Amino acid sequence: MFELEKSSDSRNFVLLSSISGSETNKFYFYNDSRLGKGISYYRLKMTDTDGSVKYSKVIAIVNEEKGFVITSIAPNPVQHTASLTISAAKQSSVDFKVYDMAGNLVKQWQSSVAGGINVVNMDVSALANGTYHVLASSLDDKAVFRFIKQ
Repeated sequence: MFELEKSSDSRNFVLLSSISGSETNKFYFYNDSRLGKGISYYRLKMTDTDGSVKYSKVIAIVNEEKGFVITSIAPNPVQHTASLTISAAKQSSVDFKVYDMAGNLVKQWQSSVAGGINVVNMDVSALANGTYHVLASSLDDKAVFRFIKQ
């Protein structure tokens, strides 16, 4: 059984639709007719025949003319390289800055993102073990995400 869930804050999810699983059907479709302005978060709740439950990673849809959100950093904790998943309203240039917990800038770079879901690689192999924040900023928006370097 697949259950599509939606959230406006990425924490509190509500059920949108239930879909029975199939051994032969690997593709499913759902059109959210109540997609409002702003950011909407989605995930799948997957229940196996033995009753065990797993959740997909959360994705975000930005329904605006501008802006973006970092939906995940994986793996986290990271050893060498992590993938930042970014949902953007439109194509833009994004500045990335990594800060340690004392507020010191320890890494920075720039990347272009397209409208939709993007994956940006982040090499942190030169950083010491610890907790960091990555700040992504453009002319239109900014987002912060915490990660652990091991």
